[in-house]
Amino acid sequence: MRETQPGRRGSSRCRAAWASGFCSLLLSLSTGCAGADAPPPRGESPDAPPRIVASPEAPATVQCGDATFRLTMSTRLSPAQVPGPMDVDLGPDGSLYVLDRGSRQVKRFGADGAPTGILDPSLHGFYLSRGPLGMAVSGRGEVYLWDPHQQAVLAYPANGAAPYTFTVLGQSYGLPARIEASDSGRVAAFVLHSAGDRMEETARVFTDLGEPVESLGPFPVTTSIAVERNGIRSTVTLPLDLSVRTVLSLTPGGSFVIGDSRAYSLAHVQGRDTLWRATRAVPAVRPTSADIRNALALAPSGIGRRSMRRLLPETKSAIVEIVSSHDWLLVRRPMPSAYTSPALYDLYHAGSPTPCATVEMPPRVLAMRGDRLAGINYEDPERPIVEVYALSRGR
Repeated sequence: MRETQPGRRGSSRCRAAWASGFCSLLLSLSTGCAGADAPPPRGESPDAPPRIVASPEAPATVQCGDATFRLTMSTRLSPAQVPGPMDVDLGPDGSLYVLDRGSRQVKRFGADGAPTGILDPSLHGFYLSRGPLGMAVSGRGEVYLWDPHQQAVLAYPANGAAPYTFTVLGQSYGLPARIEASDSGRVAAFVLHSAGDRMEETARVFTDLGEPVESLGPFPVTTSIAVERNGIRSTVTLPLDLSVRTVLSLTPGGSFVIGDSRAYSLAHVQGRDTLWRATRAVPAVRPTSADIRNALALAPSGIGRRSMRRLLPETKSAIVEIVSSHDWLLVRRPMPSAYTSPALYDLYHAGSPTPCATVEMPPRVLAMRGDRLAGINYEDPERPIVEVYALSRGR
């Protein structure tokens, strides 16, 4: 479920079909992520926001302007409850929804972690494929399951009526299948499609009844590299933190946050209006031995480590993923270590274009709702754990 290479920045990479040329992200907000008592990492500003560490055992304190927040873990599901979590989301009533890889079901839990129900698509004649799947829960309680292989979305109405399906043309081509739902009845499925010798990503936006509204994009994407061995040419799918792309995220209000994965830049866009823009100076993160090992596992036999190192991008992405709630925005950055290490996030509050902290925490956050965030902890890849953290005002 939902890592790239800095390059030249150009307005053509930040262009929507309905709003060309809106995003020349040129503000230079030179901030980064240094600890309070240590010099900032190379490439980051000395006046970077504080870097804090959150863990299940120890709450973290975040200062945003005049307000102080505590980041604490509120819910943790054991591997026995959900053996193979693929995606997570939070409902408007505080429920936690988890898409289970093995059963291909959606399991619902209360805020205390107690199970409260199961959504089984097969009961309605919708059999999910074995490939990547995406899930989203709207602010009104609708649940959406996107199966790129079948190019279809299964929607569960909030009123308990019979689920229905609608078509979304496009695939995920190795990237996680992503679908997001706003609080205002808009649903966005992020799809990849072939454009000659390259790939492009588009956010296809629908109403909650599956009626198409608009599209954001297309944006060029690099999700794979070509390798040749003994005259046979093939491709290797890149992990998320090495894919070159424009990172798109639908906010609860129905607007979009757009990030450039090559160079840290953000734009918050509502229709044709850009609400705010920001860029940051962050240090480059080079691919690790784990990245090379993962790529080799997907490559044809006979490709060596040196060859793979030359084929991979020189640096990881500056921005990997973006999630948001009404008051918070989380921007995930790559870690200079293995995929199983804690994730690194820039935390923005109340629409500010400057982060109030850089947070290192175990789970890969996939959803936010209000002051709660949910993700999957991959520290033990064989036994991933679903975790929910809460941001509460306090000292």
